Amino acid sequence: MTADSQSPDDPGSPPPIQQLDLEACHAILARHRLCILSVVDGDAPYAVPLFYGFDGATLHLGLAEGRKTRALDANPALCITVTELGEGDAWASVQVTGVAEWVEEPAARAESVRALMEHNRRIRALRRDAAGETAGAPGSPAPRRHGTGRILRVADPQFTGRSRR
Repeated sequence: MTADSQSPDDPGSPPPIQQLDLEACHAILARHRLCILSVVDGDAPYAVPLFYGFDGATLHLGLAEGRKTRALDANPALCITVTELGEGDAWASVQVTGVAEWVEEPAARAESVRALMEHNRRIRALRRDAAGETAGAPGSPAPRRHGTGRILRVADPQFTGRSRR
């Protein structure tokens, strides 16, 4: 990590913002499952929360048809943001910019769906364990799955991250 700004000599000032390296960005993506997908819809930005899958190198998204898929069909550029909150005012965020690549070939689609499901099941299990819950416990319903929809991978990803810890 490298300092993005210098902290004043004031001991009460917040720590400087740090840039994250690729390994730290991947670690944050591996710990979470909810992102904000931002796209360009005509002349306006459009952002929606979505669950994602991360296989250690590639982000996979399952999208129901709607405004976001229409926007991506017109302009495949996208930005995905994942934010992690820490103690007090500590935070970290990762942005992944790239191009939507629709996954249509059956074997590739099955692989993306597997990555989505494995990632989300692993995160949900970790959170249940941390909360002392058992599978099927109240408050942790199984995720709703869309029988239809489209799958995309982020092609040509550029990972950037920052944190204040």
